[in-house]
Amino acid sequence: MAVCAAWPNDRLKALTEAFAADMPVAYPIAVAIAAAAHSIPLVPALTAYLNAFVANLVSAGVRAVPIGQTDGQRIIAALAPLVEATATAAPSQSL
Repeated sequence: MAVCAAWPNDRLKALTEAFAADMPVAYPIAVAIAAAAHSIPLVPALTAYLNAFVANLVSAGVRAVPIGQTDGQRIIAALAPLVEATATAAPSQSL
């Protein structure tokens, strides 16, 4: 796992050693494992994950639609309250 190389952590190392070397891990699961191993609380981890997701979507939109970098940043800023609200509400929701 790339996280082990960049941010070494004994808990994360032990967990990754328990997995088979070629076992695929879905990205959201890898993020959750890394956050938990580094004792990052759930809501801040969800907020960061959702912000990254929004930024990736906006980046794709900037390349595909002529909106420009500045408008892309405005979109990300405008979505920040929704990201925060979603991350805060998510732990109490069911699947």
